[in-house]
Amino acid sequence: MRLPALASSPYSRSEKLGERCRARLWRRLLSLVVDAVNQRGMCAAELATLAELPAAEIESLRSRCGCPVCFARRAN
Repeated sequence: MRLPALASSPYSRSEKLGERCRARLWRRLLSLVVDAVNQRGMCAAELATLAELPAAEIESLRSRCGCPVCFARRAN
């Protein structure tokens, strides 16, 4: 009896699925956080700056933020 090759292991598929689910969950969480911040009249990018998040994360939040300043910046 031969054992299945490691590349065809059923776990490799579930790991890929897990990564996709985590990425999807992270995008959804960011979307909900930005929406909640914007509903309270605040800017997600400004809050990220105050929290001293890395520049890449600030830009990521700025690209999702719906406040008038971020929206105008993306429009121009």
